[in-house]
Parts: sequence; structure tokens; C-alpha cells
Amino acid sequence: MTSDVSARPTPRVPLTRLKAMWGPVRSRIAPVKRRESARALPWPTTAMVLAGLVCALTISGLLFVLSASSVKSFDTFGSEYAMFLRQLLFAIGGLVAMYLLAHFDYHRLARFRPAFLLLALLCLVAVFLPGLGSTKYGATRWIEFGPLSFQPSEFAKLALVVWLAALAGSPKRDASDVRSLLLPGILATLGLASIVVLQKDLATAVIIVVAGLAVLFLAGVPLRGMATVSACLGLSGAALAYFEPYRRERLMVLLDPARDPLGDGWNSLQSLVAIQSGGINGVGAGNVLAKHHFLPNVESDFMFAFIGEQLGLLGTMAVIVAIFALGVFGFLTAARATDRFGGLLASGLTLAILFQAAVHIGVTLGVGPPTGVPLPFISYGGTSLFMTLAAMGIILNVARQPAARGLGIGEGNPIQEPVTAQPRRRPRKTMRQSMSAAVASSSQAMKHAARKLVDADDAVPSGDSHRRSPQRSTATESPAHGVASDGRSQRRGGPRPVRASAGDFGAVRKPPPRSASSVESRRPGRIRDPRAGIAQRSIRSAEDAQAISTSIKRRPMTGRSSGGEAPASKPLSAWQKRVLSAIRPADDETKRGTR
Repeated sequence: MTSDVSARPTPRVPLTRLKAMWGPVRSRIAPVKRRESARALPWPTTAMVLAGLVCALTISGLLFVLSASSVKSFDTFGSEYAMFLRQLLFAIGGLVAMYLLAHFDYHRLARFRPAFLLLALLCLVAVFLPGLGSTKYGATRWIEFGPLSFQPSEFAKLALVVWLAALAGSPKRDASDVRSLLLPGILATLGLASIVVLQKDLATAVIIVVAGLAVLFLAGVPLRGMATVSACLGLSGAALAYFEPYRRERLMVLLDPARDPLGDGWNSLQSLVAIQSGGINGVGAGNVLAKHHFLPNVESDFMFAFIGEQLGLLGTMAVIVAIFALGVFGFLTAARATDRFGGLLASGLTLAILFQAAVHIGVTLGVGPPTGVPLPFISYGGTSLFMTLAAMGIILNVARQPAARGLGIGEGNPIQEPVTAQPRRRPRKTMRQSMSAAVASSSQAMKHAARKLVDADDAVPSGDSHRRSPQRSTATESPAHGVASDGRSQRRGGPRPVRASAGDFGAVRKPPPRSASSVESRRPGRIRDPRAGIAQRSIRSAEDAQAISTSIKRRPMTGRSSGGEAPASKPLSAWQKRVLSAIRPADDETKRGTR
């Protein structure tokens, strides 16, 4: 019997019935699931994408350096991993610096802008001091610290961009004034570039000039002044390249590499041969011939050619796309910066990195003469890698700030204050809470009005004083603001409004005792006369009190007579006296009697 039960097929529920059952449940659960999934898995932000691209480029660069420098490292240091370990040390230091700068408020950099520029000048000049400077390949660009070396021109690029961004973002600087921004910016840029030119590093000097001009252009400097300065600097660079013999020879070989194939044209020709040998997929990691002394300095000056031979066209396109994406997100960070200083800082550093990569790729493809500029994040060079990672840390710091819309970095307006976190608003009251508060306030007000009616029964004056028409008070208090009509505050003598607490809507504090004249200064609610059938009204001012008293006088208390008219000489009842004594503005004698 058990086998029969187990073998019995389970009944199938029709599909239409399942849809009918799932419809109401899905309509209630689906919005909640969307909100929870959106909070748990947010879309990647700009800072996350930038950090991912930087880490990917740095790790791939370490692998490329390990493969490209193995032969040279073994011939020079006796170990295939010596140059790789040195690059790894700078990479770790650069990543630590990037992390620290990403969590350091970049606005503090503006305070130390003179120190940055002065330190860059001192480092550039220290290269020429005997015992500190080091000369390699006919150029004096490095400062030796034992086994390590430092290239001050890489730090000069970072210091100049920080100084110019802080200068342009200052509220005291006007971009339209030549003496305010353009003149000091050009002087600082030319000062650093001139010292770098004396170190026989024209390519780095060009990168410094381009980065400085880009920051000034984005800061809103007039185009006429920018065009004049750019033309003068272009003519000066052409003159420096032409009147220097070795630079002029490199330019002539660039136009015709076959003019000196075994001399100055060797590097350009071998770079093109390496890229052509790679094809589409590359020759593989262990089959690259360029690192076997066929292409000098392949690990630094011609790293893009090494990637083209090892990974082919696909590898070179992947590197170009990664650097291009880095530039796009860098400019996106600049566009969404909270102030002009952050926008100029991010855009200047991003443009300097992109222009350096473009110069390196152009030299590798034979578009420009060999200059010795490394490929950012990938080429061998400790100072270049460290400073590039530090610059990316500043860009990440700008990207981590809250976004501000409608802020143009190219406008000539002074620096704007950074966007601060808005105070958290209290949640709005629901309809039920609002009604509870209103009911509690109304009930308390009506209790207070009823208490006043009972207390005022003993204070009604004898005679015909109740027949006097109520006079309008000269200093009635506004129910909303508690200020008298003559401009004087009623905080001391006047009543304080009773408000329900925001947390406890049922319990309302008991108000202090009030005089009979203060009833008209607030809204006690609505008073109904069940005996006379008076319409329900709100007593808001002295005019309302006069209208109510007039209607009470004209209408009978025991119903209408046969003629429909109320006797005019009939005296008021005790209840009418209480109402009139409560709503009529009392004179000084009544106030003294009540007190």
C-alpha cells in the first residue's frame, strides 16, 4: 500500500491558477526586493572604477617589467628579479601613498602650495650639485640615495598642478585679470620647465608646460592671452629643438629613419619591427626578441613596443582602452567636483597622465623622436610610478567627495565652498499622528475655555455693565506669532500657546492659568450653545465676540414665540453672562478683580 501511495502522481496546479495566486504576492514583494537589492548591490561609483583601473594597470605593469627586464637585470645585477623587486618596492610605496591621499582632505593641499612649489624648485636645483646629481645617457636628471634614485622632474609636475589649481581656485584671484592669474601661472610654469630643459629633458619640460596651460585654460583665462602665450612657448620649443645639435639630428632621423639606421634611427626602427612581429595575438611571454638587447631600454622607454610584440594588437588595444577609460573617469571626477579647486586639480593631473601616455605611444609608433618618457603605471621607473599613484590618490580623493551639479570648472568665478552634509530632516508625520495631535490640542483648549467660563461666573460685574458693547482691544496678540499689534512682545504678560509634543501626542502639558481677556488671543476651539441653538463658530478676534454677543441678545433662549420675534427687554440668562464675561475684553477693574 505504501508503494501505491508513493507511485501515485502528484496533482498539477494549472498555470493560470498559479499566476492568479502569485500576482498579489508579487505586487507587494517586488518593490521591497528592488529596494533591498539596490542598497545591497549599488552601482560602481567613479572612485571604485578608478581604483580598479589603477590596480589593474599597476599589476599588469609589474608583470611586464618582470618579463622585459629579466635579461638586462641578470646582466647588470646578476639576478633576473633585481629590477622587478625594485619596481615592486616603489609600487607598494605608491599604493600606500595613494590610499593615504585618497582619505586625506585635498583642500589642505591648498594651504601648502608655496611649500610644494619651493620644494620642487629646490629638488630640481639639487640635481646640479656635485655629489647629489647623477648623469645617465648624457642627461643629469636623478638624485642618488644609495641604491635608489629620485627624479625631481616627476615631482615638479605634481607640485605645479597643485599650485596652479590652488591659485586659480582662490577667491582673491580673478581669471579675467592677466596680472592676477595668467602672469604668475606662466612665470611658475616657465621657471620649472626651464630648469628641466637644462637637465636635457625636453619631453618632460613639454609635459609640464602642457599641464600648466591646461589648468590655466580650464580656470577661465581669456583665450587671447592663452593663444599669445601658447604661440610664444611653441616658438621657443622649436628654437630649443633646432639649435641643439643632437635634438636637430633626432628630428631629421624622425623624418627619415633610414638615414642613420645603425645610429639615431636604430631605436625607432627596432620599435616598429617589434610591433610588426607581434601581429594580432603576439609571440608569447618567452619568445620576445626585443628584450635581448635588440631594443635598448625596452623596459622603460619602449614598453609599448614590448607589449605589442608579446601580446600583439589585442594587448596594445587593451592598454589603450584602459588608459582612455582612466582619462574619461578622471575628467568625470573633475566635472563633478565640489569646488573649482578640486575640479582643476583632478583635470590637470588627469591630463598630465594622458599626455605622458600619448607621448610614449607616439615615440613607440615612430610619430615622435625618442625622448625617454615612461608609460604611466607600466614602464620601469620608480619615481614615475610613485608620483603617478600619488596623483591618482588625489583624484580619488576628489571623486570620493559628494557630487555637485551645475558647477563648471572653466568658469571665471572664484572658488566655491565645498558641499557639506545637510542635516538629517525629521520624518514627516503621518495622517494618524497629525490628527491625534490636533484632537489632543483641541480637547485641551476646550477644557481650558470651559474652565474659564466657570471661573468667570463669579467675576461678572453687577448692573448693566454686561450690556455695554465690547470694545476692540488695542493690543491683541497674534495667534501665530504672539506679538501685539502695536509691535510690543507679549511674552511676559501674555499667554503662551499650547502645543502638542512631537513624540507623545496623547499627553499635553497643562497650561498656566490665564485671565479672561486672554481667551480671545488664542484659538480655544468651537463653543456650542445647545440651549439657544447658536451656530458653531471659532472665536478669533473682538469682532467675532461682538457678533456672538449681538446674536445672543436678538434670539430667545426658550425657543421662538408665536410671532417669531424675541422680546427685546428680556434679561440675559446666567449662561449668556458667562459667555459675555469670557469673550468680552475686560477693562482694568475686571482684571484686578479676576486676579
